[in-house]
Amino acid sequence: MTKDTISILHKNQQSGLIYKSPFYIDKFGNFTPTRAFNISGAMGQARMSLSLPLNYAL
Repeated sequence: MTKDTISILHKNQQSGLIYKSPFYIDKFGNFTPTRAFNISGAMGQARMSLSLPLNYAL
């Protein structure tokens, strides 16, 4: 199984999004399938909604 990683750096906090299969995130932040990815680093330790910048947009 191939795993790909997206690295995220925001305000000197490093996070990673490790995904195993394609996934979809809608404008409300809901995602499907629920087990398609894992979050590591700062965003993995805190609630994702608190980690995103206030001006975050899709």
